[in-house]
Amino acid sequence: MPLPAHGLREETPHRSRWPLFFVASVAVFFFIGVSTVRETYRALQVDDEIKGLETQVNAMEGKKTKLMQAIQELNSPDGLDRAARGQLDMRKPGERVIVVRGIGEKSALNQLEPVPPSLSLSQAELPQTTPKRWFYYFFHFSL
Repeated sequence: MPLPAHGLREETPHRSRWPLFFVASVAVFFFIGVSTVRETYRALQVDDEIKGLETQVNAMEGKKTKLMQAIQELNSPDGLDRAARGQLDMRKPGERVIVVRGIGEKSALNQLEPVPPSLSLSQAELPQTTPKRWFYYFFHFSL
């Protein structure tokens, strides 16, 4: 290519490459930035999942410890004896068993009929000492 008469080259081919290089650089930086953010977010998710799993492991280890203690207790003679008596209603030879009925059922005090409104006292009128309360309970009037 011959040089122009005043000694300058034509610059048109070099100027047209700079905008293309700039756009390509911006695209590469954008791609790298998006990839970095995405991987950082994935790493945070993995860390959260690891923390959740560690919490579950600690809870399971606590349950395991409790179960191991229960197994050791049941393997001991006293624990086995207690389980046989409590759950299977077993007893040792020569032992006498006394059954107390009424536990867990309504007590006799709860089955009494309520005091008629004419004989009842308000909370302010109730006697404050225990003997006076018992007297009121049985005779429905205060001293």
